Amino acid sequence: MNIGGLITLGAIALILVVLAMIVTLRIAKSKKRKRKPDYAAMFSMGIVWLVVGLIVNNSILWALGLIFSIIGIVHFKEWKKNRIRWKDLSKKEKKLRIKLMIVLFLLLVAGIIALIFLF
Repeated sequence: MNIGGLITLGAIALILVVLAMIVTLRIAKSKKRKRKPDYAAMFSMGIVWLVVGLIVNNSILWALGLIFSIIGIVHFKEWKKNRIRWKDLSKKEKKLRIKLMIVLFLLLVAGIIALIFLF
């Protein structure tokens, strides 16, 4: 891979991190009610990270996946009562999540296009 390709991929990764930080801060500021963690989602995320970490041989990723999976399993009885459903979100949260999904999809497509043109 050439230096231009690395810069492009690094820029995409940086944009993803900055967007995630902005969204996290906006959600944290706009929360008026405190929600309990969604342990079912934490378990699912942990399984995905664990598998991806093992496939790409990234010990930090699979270790975090293992930790999230264990936390999700320990709180198995709370899966149904702490589940965040679309109907439970406010209009503002729904709009924010839709915008986030669109931006992440566009970044995914941009990353795939960059990989195609780099190789």
